[in-house]
Amino acid sequence: MNNFDLKNIECFVFDTDGTIYLGNRLIDGAKELFNYFDKNNFKYYFLTNNSSKTSKLYFKKLFRLGINNIKEEQIITSGDITIDYIKKIKKYPRIYLVGTKELEDQFRNSGIYLTVEMNKNIDFVVVGFDTSFEYRKAMIACKYISKGIPFIATNKDIKCPIGDEEFIPDCGSISKMIEAATDISPKFIGKPSKETVDYLLDKANKSKDKIAIVGDRLYTDIAMGFNNDICSILVLSGETKIGDLKNSKIIPDFIFDNVYKLHEKLNKL
Repeated sequence: MNNFDLKNIECFVFDTDGTIYLGNRLIDGAKELFNYFDKNNFKYYFLTNNSSKTSKLYFKKLFRLGINNIKEEQIITSGDITIDYIKKIKKYPRIYLVGTKELEDQFRNSGIYLTVEMNKNIDFVVVGFDTSFEYRKAMIACKYISKGIPFIATNKDIKCPIGDEEFIPDCGSISKMIEAATDISPKFIGKPSKETVDYLLDKANKSKDKIAIVGDRLYTDIAMGFNNDICSILVLSGETKIGDLKNSKIIPDFIFDNVYKLHEKLNKL
């Protein structure tokens, strides 16, 4: 645990699922917290590992839930970071993508060529959080990966919370299936990768000591802070419970029950 002081933080980066909302319910205190940030000129971003939706869709959802004083450019997805990573390697890549229609459109709109067939010359296989996942997609991905095509996954999350302590399989679960079949592990983008840290620092234009990561998952949100000397704030409103910390090597700098309690703390500084 580092000796961070919340008084020195100028930019907060929030996870979404399990941190700001659960399913279609805004977590109590979220709206008031962002009003506080706006009033006191804090920078803040939303950084989600969920690549099944685009920034535009997240913007619409947050607006619908009552977070309506934000701009679309404040929202970052693992899809955005994956596209940035790939295009730094090859400007006009050819890809086989396991993802939702929204993710497919996002890749195409960024100038990336997608193939839906086998036996094409491609540069990467990319697996996202695909809520339209089917066996045929896994089969084609495995064939390409087995032939030596680099395997990239948008995020390592195993499950995605949907409210009332329920969840659905996330990108990490889909990737494990393909990994089991090919004996090849993916290059994970998204939180807590270095690629995500670099993307975030460039976007926020802040040094690491001025940024805090807020989230509900130890192995993504908190690990990104813990592994990169960035302040990490765990909220217990999503996946992680207080008992999970007992045997964890990843330790947050601050722990709050929810963002309401974080707001209370900031208001007293």
